[in-house]
Amino acid sequence: MRYIKSDKRLKLPLPLQIVVTLLYVVYFEAILPHINDRYTADVWDVVAYLVGLLLFIRIEGFHKK
Repeated sequence: MRYIKSDKRLKLPLPLQIVVTLLYVVYFEAILPHINDRYTADVWDVVAYLVGLLLFIRIEGFHKK
């Protein structure tokens, strides 16, 4: 997002990152599998979401305001 807005100071707050990740986990791993048989719930997907969050935090850096 920093690159789209051309603002090097732009950061996503940590609580927002966590909430978005949890919403993805709930939607794709808890809700969709019950709505449609095409989707499956998998604990390894949850692990992948969390690892992705940690990598994003590590790469982008976490800075308190």
